[in-house]
Amino acid sequence: MEVQKRMSALKNLEQTLVQWQKQSPVHLPATWRRWLGDNSWWLVIIGVIAAALSVIGSLRTLLWAEDLMRTTRQFAESLGVAVPNTGLMYDVSLWISVATLAVVALIQLRSIQPLRDKKKSGWDLLFLAMIISLAGSLISGLVGGAILSTVIGLAIAAIIGWFILFEIRGQFLPAGKKDTTPKTDGPSSPKE
Repeated sequence: MEVQKRMSALKNLEQTLVQWQKQSPVHLPATWRRWLGDNSWWLVIIGVIAAALSVIGSLRTLLWAEDLMRTTRQFAESLGVAVPNTGLMYDVSLWISVATLAVVALIQLRSIQPLRDKKKSGWDLLFLAMIISLAGSLISGLVGGAILSTVIGLAIAAIIGWFILFEIRGQFLPAGKKDTTPKTDGPSSPKE
């Protein structure tokens, strides 16, 4: 039952954003939307590879830095300097960010084949990945104490990400569903 409520909330959010996108005076040209829709699957592959490398690099860096801090703390203590026993292992916001990136990459990995087949389920997975990414970034920023910059950065990321995602949504709708994106090749030249 709880999963159905969450899925219902996700669909309601999607429909709200569809309405906002319909009312937007700015849209990508039809050729750009088509190109992004046709090529989204391999663009996601690039993103997944970059995310995987980032997760691996972040984990290695976090563990290396923790070891360096431990060695430095031991050296300082041997000189008689009292050093608090804190380190990167205790910085929850960094771990939240790495975990969020890993989860988002796995969801995007699952979206590749449906995107290639132009199925709505692929687009839905990208939408879910974006929501999880925004939520994880918000939690990480709030835990880390950077509240204002986090909120401003997430607002900008959400606007840009959702704009592009909802511009290509119509290409992944099942046959018979109406695409609400304007059929223009630019702001002033309707061509389709």
